Amino acid sequence: MWCTVYRLYLEGQRLTPEQARATGVHGWLCKQSKRPETGMPFDCAYLLPAPDAHRLNELIPPLDHCNLQFIRGGLRLNGQDWRVDHQFVRQSWWIVPDGQPTGEIDV
Repeated sequence: MWCTVYRLYLEGQRLTPEQARATGVHGWLCKQSKRPETGMPFDCAYLLPAPDAHRLNELIPPLDHCNLQFIRGGLRLNGQDWRVDHQFVRQSWWIVPDGQPTGEIDV
């Protein structure tokens, strides 16, 4: 679905509402519950520039081991960011569905 995603943590530390608003990125949200290569369970979310874009074109780092929550009329994905040192750090995305892209993001 087309949406704007706001990252709520940076390196595992909660962002203030103002900082989180500044992280908004518009794109196509994809969530999978299995690895396409093996079929093994693995919940992961990606934000892509278009519905037919390849996963390597993600706009922000993927959210691993994620679960979806409906909170106060909105959507929140809770999960983990993967770091190069092979550690997972807490991450959450606030999701605002907004239909087809208009070329201008109004945050």
